[in-house]
Amino acid sequence: MVKREFGDAGNQVVIEECLRGEEASFLAFTDGKTVLAMPSSQDHKAIYDAGTWGTLANTGGMGAYSPAPVVDLLIHKRIMNEIIDPHGQGHGWPRAGRTREYSMPG
Repeated sequence: MVKREFGDAGNQVVIEECLRGEEASFLAFTDGKTVLAMPSSQDHKAIYDAGTWGTLANTGGMGAYSPAPVVDLLIHKRIMNEIIDPHGQGHGWPRAGRTREYSMPG
């Protein structure tokens, strides 16, 4: 921020609340009319050592797997209905090719 390496983006700092729990990736493709969800995925984050979960080195995503066990049928339906396509059959996407990122509370 001091060197302004990111230009005006460094004028403001945003601090978000800490979300605990597992993270999963959920991708869907649309042509603006139809939405097709891909299988969910997860990657390993922290190296596990009994009693110190989350305090060791990050693996940088090594060891991704699919489908993500945390995205069960109920979570899949919630993601589709509340985030991906809240208005049904692609109408939640005014333009194809957009990226959306959300944190969904449990």
